[in-house]
Amino acid sequence: MNLLLCGAATANAFDGDKVLGDTVGGTDDAVTLKGVPSRGSCGYLALGEALGNVPVGRHFKTPCAPVWVVYSESHYSVLFALDVGLVEPGAAAPREFDLYYFDGLANQDEEYRLTVDVKPGSDFDVPDPDDASALTPPLDLVIRTKWPGARVDWGDSEPIL
Repeated sequence: MNLLLCGAATANAFDGDKVLGDTVGGTDDAVTLKGVPSRGSCGYLALGEALGNVPVGRHFKTPCAPVWVVYSESHYSVLFALDVGLVEPGAAAPREFDLYYFDGLANQDEEYRLTVDVKPGSDFDVPDPDDASALTPPLDLVIRTKWPGARVDWGDSEPIL
């Protein structure tokens, strides 16, 4: 996946390389974990990050175009925006913007247009992902890995649980 998204066949989604090492008996014993070297054309977001399992770096979260491959619920889908300003380096996200979602496995008949509301300086009530009674759509959790504390409005569409 990394090869297709950023042009480098690396095993991790974090930014750059991480050296894990130790000095044992006066000998350096280290291994380098390869991550994403730079921003790619499109990005990547994962439910695994929301659940605390897979760190995804800023290179994938802020691609050159506002298009993200989403890995959630054991398959890939696509999230995109028409506003290129969402991925401008250093630019603050607008308070409210639309994202479009496409899932090829869902036999999607309707357009999913999600309105994301990011209130500066304040988090909305974000349910605990481990709370089974919360019934938060996994895509909401994925979106919050990029925009922490965001409220996601599914409009007239039924949220995908």
